Amino acid sequence: MVETPTPAPKPAANVAAAGVTPEAVVADLYKVHAEEFRTNRYRIMSGKDRKILDKYFDKNLADLIWKDLTTHQGEVGVLDFDPFYDTQDPDIKNLKVSPGVTSGETATASVSFTNSGRKETLVYSLIKQNGAWRISDIKYPTGDTLLKFFKVGA
Repeated sequence: MVETPTPAPKPAANVAAAGVTPEAVVADLYKVHAEEFRTNRYRIMSGKDRKILDKYFDKNLADLIWKDLTTHQGEVGVLDFDPFYDTQDPDIKNLKVSPGVTSGETATASVSFTNSGRKETLVYSLIKQNGAWRISDIKYPTGDTLLKFFKVGA
């Protein structure tokens, strides 16, 4: 079960609104992803809804994810794991999105959780795109990044 951060993040429809913080974008991504697990109705990484990718990710990362999801149907692409938990079999507890650190048009926000008893921290890089914060990369505890996986898998 994924615990939502306090205070509750803004609804998905509002994450692109002006004034939304980087950590609110990341927290909302996790809220929607947790709902997908709960209902077994996947949208973010389904390869069926480009708009939801554009809501959370910058154009570059959204393009890479979309291409991976739509050109490798029926086979494994670059994303052979859950990129939001860095695992294939998430058993998530104690999820916490830390306040973002902003520097001009870039920001980072950390997400910590326990997965199968092991503490993990992922660091999200965000950029301002068209006046809204968008995720541009995810750094994993191994030092790898989501963008690096796409470069290696290309």
